[in-house]
Amino acid sequence: MTVIDIVEFEIGSERYALDITLTREIVEMVPITPVPRAPAHIAGIINLRGEITNIINLNKILDLPETS
Repeated sequence: MTVIDIVEFEIGSERYALDITLTREIVEMVPITPVPRAPAHIAGIINLRGEITNIINLNKILDLPETS
């Protein structure tokens, strides 16, 4: 029997799993800074080890209802 490690996540009300070897990195949630006049699918930005990184809202891209 083959065992694989997975990471689980939700998009909308659907649950997904991804082989952990396909994942580059998982980081702890930090506050997201909103960006004025950014496209609707950009939730904001974060500082990730000194590099500004966009945070994408998949609910907007996939036209799903917002979740808390």
